[in-house]
Amino acid sequence: PPLPPRLVGAAGRDHSLGIIQKDIIQTVNNHPNAGWTAGHNPYLANYTIEQFKHMLGVKPTPPGLRAGVRTKTHLRSEQ
Repeated sequence: PPLPPRLVGAAGRDHSLGIIQKDIIQTVNNHPNAGWTAGHNPYLANYTIEQFKHMLGVKPTPPGLRAGVRTKTHLRSEQ
């Protein structure tokens, strides 16, 4: 039987994951309407999500700012 879905990556608050993940590349490339092709970029291969967010200038969310704001999370089911 399939495993229950679990939150992964940024949705699961695991910012230590690498930004390039093989399953994401496969998912994009297997989608018939993706409109683009994902690939592996060796320059970015060793960056974590947290490091990449810093490079992009993402500012931390002040505590309590999102209190009461509904958010949507996406689950990834494992096969």
